[in-house]
Amino acid sequence: MKTFKAGMIEVMADDINQIKPFWGSTYRSALEEIKNIGEGWRLPNKIEEIEYLISLSKMGIGGFNDQNKEYKYWTSIPEFGSGSDEYGIPNVVYVVSFCKKGPILLKEETLPIYKNGIRLVRDI
Repeated sequence: MKTFKAGMIEVMADDINQIKPFWGSTYRSALEEIKNIGEGWRLPNKIEEIEYLISLSKMGIGGFNDQNKEYKYWTSIPEFGSGSDEYGIPNVVYVVSFCKKGPILLKEETLPIYKNGIRLVRDI
């Protein structure tokens, strides 16, 4: 597994769910997949981490720049006041969208119909 260091975090160089054409995982399946990866790996959970990944993508670092597609990636940052289900999973979380217009932060429901990428980080 390739990684790179970015500030105070280590970032996986590839998405853990990028098998085409079935790219993307639901939020619940993302949480399950993370459990199998290893010690300390997680979804980005701080705005500063997201901003840092966005700044790297603007420099062409991290493999987020496919100009022909829009890729969205899960974070574990819940929308304030969105509530959670009986298992504590937030109803709405933020996702990072890397698209032609540039990376942006969006809100998305954690319903099973939504699938997004998983790019993991861990503290150094």
